[in-house]
Amino acid sequence: MELQGTRLTDGFKRLGRNSKEGLAMSREGFNQRSRREIWEDFLNDTVLHSRYRVTEEEIETLKTFAPFGSLTGSQDIIFILERIRRSRKRW
Repeated sequence: MELQGTRLTDGFKRLGRNSKEGLAMSREGFNQRSRREIWEDFLNDTVLHSRYRVTEEEIETLKTFAPFGSLTGSQDIIFILERIRRSRKRW
């Protein structure tokens, strides 16, 4: 996602940054993490996996949902997992 000719990119250029670096900085300023960071945190959080009894099969299933929607943290992934579990009980 390249932003050209906007005030935002002009401001980044004055700071000696490109737009990707600037967007990363702005996310940090608002305490937002990238989807990749959220998934990495979730996948490495063994305490969370134990608490919610997340299985390897469920992790593989969750990965298929990775491109959909927005994530703000691991709790969003747990929300999706709980919906999947609930729907499986109905079948």
